[in-house]
Amino acid sequence: MMKIETFHFLENILRDYPRSNRIIADYEESLRSPYRDGRDENVGGGRMQNNRDDRVENMAISIATDRTLRNLHLYQETVSRVLGRSDPDTRAIIDLLYFHPANQVNISGVAMRMHMGRTAVSRRRAAFFKMLARELGYLY
Repeated sequence: MMKIETFHFLENILRDYPRSNRIIADYEESLRSPYRDGRDENVGGGRMQNNRDDRVENMAISIATDRTLRNLHLYQETVSRVLGRSDPDTRAIIDLLYFHPANQVNISGVAMRMHMGRTAVSRRRAAFFKMLARELGYLY
């Protein structure tokens, strides 16, 4: 039996998956141009003239080593890989449950649309979640 916290975490990853490219791009942009409070915008900017500017180097290092960015890429690649290994019915179930934000359908609604039993839909979803958790290294 999977822990409820792990289940909800995986559900959130799946709900974010359709927008994952945009989420990653926005996060990378926030790393590239961080908000700096209190900067002097006057002519000269109040900066020392002989000071070395390391902002580009620091930005490249922060993008390459940022843990959140690595995790976002990992989640996107893992969901894609697990979906690729799944059968078409399981992909359709996951698609109906998690990839359509305006579509508020539950397991029973998916079962009716797929012409399957509610238990069969639940088992396929549980198997998918188990495979996703295993790929991400979570104990369930």
